[in-house]
Parts: sequence; C-alpha cells; structure tokens
Amino acid sequence: MNRITVNFSVVSCVSVQYLDELRGSLQHDNYRVFELDGKTIEDPESFFQEVKRVLPLDPPLSGSWDAFADSLWGGIDKLASPRIAIIWKDSERMVGAALSDFLTAIDCLLQVARNVATQEFGVSVPTKLLVFLMGNGVSYKPLLPAR
Repeated sequence: MNRITVNFSVVSCVSVQYLDELRGSLQHDNYRVFELDGKTIEDPESFFQEVKRVLPLDPPLSGSWDAFADSLWGGIDKLASPRIAIIWKDSERMVGAALSDFLTAIDCLLQVARNVATQEFGVSVPTKLLVFLMGNGVSYKPLLPAR
C-alpha cells in the first residue's frame, strides 16, 4: 500500500494543489474513485444532483439526508469493492453557502463509511471508504498521512 493513503482518516481535508498526487496514490492502492464537482454544490438540492450524477446509488436517491445515506450504502454494497474513495473538489463552496447542510453531508458520509467497513451491517464486501474534501484555504492541508 502507498504511504499516502494507508493512514488517512475517513474524512480528510486536502489542498487542491495535491489533487493529481492524490489520484495517483489512490490508483496505486486500487481504490475505485468518484469525484464530486463542488463548483456545482451550494445547498442540499445541488449536492443531491451531483451525487446522483457521480456516486453509486441503490436505490435511486429520493432527496433526503437519510435516503442519501441508505442509497449510498446500497450502491457501495452493489459495487462489492474493497476500497472506494470520494473526492469532493471545491468543497469550500458549500461550507460558505450552507455550513449546516455541509456538516450533515459529512455526517452521512461518516455513517456510511462505518457501516460498510464490516459485514456486521449486511454489506457483502467490507469496504474502506475514504472521503477527501479538496479545496483552498488554511483548512486544506498538504497530502501527508495522518499520524
């Protein structure tokens, strides 16, 4: 495994300048990667539109936070992939426009990551799900593994 991805926490804030290096590391470690275009995301409705366009969902997303978590769980289960990464580019846009909804989205992603990590919750193949919030600013760090 690549030293970059082995120690990341489930959700990591990474400077956009490391996007290409992150993609290479994830590819090296055999992650299936999905990229959300944050330039189009500023509220729950636009978040759900982008999610429907990019992420594996099963059943189709009906547009609530609970439905999002359930649908993403089902889509990940259907993929049966041991490693999945979600890269959310320009994530700072939703932070500035709808912080509460952004935090709810992150909470849903954390919940799904916990529930797909083990067969305890019924997933067919345990999956390591990593989420990378890419952006500009002091909250977005260099691409270094967590210690």
